[in-house]
Amino acid sequence: MAQYDLNSVTLMGRLVKDSELRLTQGGQALCRFSLAVQHSDNSEGGGVSYFPVTLRGRLGESLYPYLLQGRKVYVTGSLQQERWFSQGRGRSGLRVEADQVGLLDQPRQRRS
Repeated sequence: MAQYDLNSVTLMGRLVKDSELRLTQGGQALCRFSLAVQHSDNSEGGGVSYFPVTLRGRLGESLYPYLLQGRKVYVTGSLQQERWFSQGRGRSGLRVEADQVGLLDQPRQRRS
């Protein structure tokens, strides 16, 4: 039997704030946003998790005008671990490297 690893994530939630678009030194577009996902249990206090999301290339460029605060979206992709140093201590965090982003509601507005 072949052994392999699986790194796949699917999330549905709302954008915390408007997305940001920038270009890498190599000219690749990076669209970044933060996704708020409510926990499925309806216990007191509920709970929300926040996930940083990166969308690369033409898809990021084309969706950037529509990825505005409060917009409901679904994201599929993989988890990537980032590591950095802050105040002399090693830190790490997870972000979602998106392959697909779907818009699930009608936009209230559109960025030009």
